[in-house]
Amino acid sequence: MEYEVRLDLDVGVVYFVDTQKELLHKDANISIIFMRSYNTFLMLDNDMLNSLYIQLFVFENYNKKLFTPVILNLIAKVFKLKI
Repeated sequence: MEYEVRLDLDVGVVYFVDTQKELLHKDANISIIFMRSYNTFLMLDNDMLNSLYIQLFVFENYNKKLFTPVILNLIAKVFKLKI
């Protein structure tokens, strides 16, 4: 299924979770994340995009020295802090 994103915002990056990342404008402050499993789009500024919450629960991008995944599924994601 293909999606076309057309906005009047200065969108920098469109992320397709689990598939690809497409750079639209290198200096933009807004990123769009398409979460295919939820059929949902998230629009985030750079601060929110880089937040621990989004990195852990959307991208599952975490420091394996600090976190251990306990539950990772569509209904819940739980991480255990190792320290």
